[in-house]
Amino acid sequence: MSGCLRITLLLCLLAAVSGHGFLSSPRSRNFVAYEDGITEEYSAFSPLPEDCPHCLNRGGTLAACGVIDPDTFEARDYDHPMSGIGYPLPENPQASYIEKQVITVEVVLTEHQKGHMIFSACPVTDKEFATQECFDKHRLRFVKDEFYGAPVDKNFPERVMVAPFSLSFRKSAYEDKLFSADTTMLFRFQLELPPDFAGSFVLLQWYYVESNSSCLHEGYDQYPWPQAWIDSAFKGEYNFDGGLKDCADVLPSDGSKKDLSPLPEQFWNCAEISISPRAPSVEAKKEQLEKEKTIIGYYASWQYYDRTNFAVPANFDFTKYTRINFAFFQTNVDGDIWGTDEWADPITLFGEHNWAALDGREYCSWDGPNEKTCNRHFYEEGLIYQAKAAGAEVWPSIGGWSLSDPFPTMAASEVSREKFANKCIQLIEEYGFDGIDIDWEYPGYEAHSGTPEDKGNYNLLLQKLREKLDDLGEKSGKFYGLTAALPCGTNHIQNIDIKTVSKYLSELNLMTYDFFGAWSPTTGTNAPLHDQSWGGEDTKGFSIDGCTKNWVAGGADPSKINIGLPFYGRSFRGATGLNQEHDGKADDGMWHEDEGSPQYFNIVNKLEREKNPWSTDQDLHVYRHEETSTQYAWYNIYGGVGLVSYDDEEAICDKTHYCMENELNGFIIWEISGDLMEDGSTPLIDTVHEKLRQGPKLDCRHFHYEGS
Repeated sequence: MSGCLRITLLLCLLAAVSGHGFLSSPRSRNFVAYEDGITEEYSAFSPLPEDCPHCLNRGGTLAACGVIDPDTFEARDYDHPMSGIGYPLPENPQASYIEKQVITVEVVLTEHQKGHMIFSACPVTDKEFATQECFDKHRLRFVKDEFYGAPVDKNFPERVMVAPFSLSFRKSAYEDKLFSADTTMLFRFQLELPPDFAGSFVLLQWYYVESNSSCLHEGYDQYPWPQAWIDSAFKGEYNFDGGLKDCADVLPSDGSKKDLSPLPEQFWNCAEISISPRAPSVEAKKEQLEKEKTIIGYYASWQYYDRTNFAVPANFDFTKYTRINFAFFQTNVDGDIWGTDEWADPITLFGEHNWAALDGREYCSWDGPNEKTCNRHFYEEGLIYQAKAAGAEVWPSIGGWSLSDPFPTMAASEVSREKFANKCIQLIEEYGFDGIDIDWEYPGYEAHSGTPEDKGNYNLLLQKLREKLDDLGEKSGKFYGLTAALPCGTNHIQNIDIKTVSKYLSELNLMTYDFFGAWSPTTGTNAPLHDQSWGGEDTKGFSIDGCTKNWVAGGADPSKINIGLPFYGRSFRGATGLNQEHDGKADDGMWHEDEGSPQYFNIVNKLEREKNPWSTDQDLHVYRHEETSTQYAWYNIYGGVGLVSYDDEEAICDKTHYCMENELNGFIIWEISGDLMEDGSTPLIDTVHEKLRQGPKLDCRHFHYEGS
């Protein structure tokens, strides 16, 4: 056949069999053949070259992954993709996922028609091929339309409605000799993989069925069409003609269609992927956490810089946590939200930058009010992927001790509250977070711009957030939690309407640490389980037990309370025991790595060196304070004396026992990098799990430090 004749036939063929679109990410089999097919020298490993990525017009029961009609010139059957020399192609997965993961896919429509799409999956073995029946059993759940905001169809959760081509913000794609970018429409969707479904070789099917006036798809008349779509495509009106047949009754299952048939067209193609099961240990631990206690760990982005980036997300075992709270995002008086570190935030959340990538998805970091920086990353190294792959949720924590000043003014304004709540929803949608944590320290606290009106405004802020989160849940079919970091000082508790905030908060995160520190008149313990015997009325209730009882007395439900576990200590200069006067400063000489508030791993390092007779740290004296069930150590090093209060495994075990005994909900941990030892072990969180597993059988004295 001459080259001219071949080109002429191909052009005629394209006009006749164009499939109107294709799955572009992960790449469908026909798109792979189009991009990777080699015409100069055929091989057993390269696909038979495809003429265009959208050249399919039949499928379903005929070929679940799409086919060009068998009687046409150079037919293609993507149920059985062939190499350039006529052999079956080896497996070529385009993406790897984890069971029940929310994934992102992209679709290009080259000839737009209204209708809907459905995504399904089917595992394939060497001895069988995918069937449409298999795909129909394993449909993905639609989560989000990233570009055009298609609402979730509650009656048909697998459907993805196609936005009108006439939208002013339509995204185009793929400038190509076979079709112009001006005529294309790019879609990006978030979809949830089916539960209890995995395989080393899986086909992801894209099914696109159009809609016209010849039949009516069930549920279209009940779908919540966005007004922007209606105004764009239908000039403010959207009507359904009565008396039409159900499309399901008249559409051919193999996509066949006579030239003059008025029926909507259908199109299929498939991408090769792999879906890994969650490791049994992951599921077992997750189930244990759900049955027993909620374990929330704060991840502080600034820890990225310490220990030569040792505390990157990839070095943590997130199966040990129910949820990770990312610290911090910040706000202003207008209700804007953005991060705190333009470098560490995107790296820790999305993974290291992939500067060499020329294509692929970009992830956008909120680096300032209405300022986003978008780059490509090694996403699977980031916190969001790592934690979710382990079965944990990821929430943003907004605020913090040094970032709480804007809250009073913001919460006092209805306009700012509305904006803040809307920004929280956008934050969830763009980052893929699972809830919101508010860290306002504290309502009514004058040193942080607090006012007497904060008490009521705090209620209004939480109410608005709860309403917006519920609205988002209605669209996505998912519950989004709302928590807050809450105070223990009685002067701060009185500025909070406990009964009202308890209605809006899904959990109550009590910050049961920082009871005593360098600001205190005498030395004390950072996180006493029970009240100390000194300090009088001024320190009454300054303990985990005291704080919990004060909140319960105010109307809090114990089953919603999470108590705080500190993975760090508090130090004092110029003291060698508890209830002593001191210099009024944290010992940032002894504990210079952490500005006087040492991470637990640094305390352990000092204790280990103390055992070395050649170490300058050998004069370190460790004691157990039974009254508060905590540890402390005093030292005479570098020509000065000091004291540090901290929680070791025994103290953490005692607090875990308290949580279980009082039927509380769980724990918040500040913060998880403090427990990451140089060898990768995590003794404190492991102690929590050990106590939860064994319960009363485990005597916490089992963890007693031999030097105390």
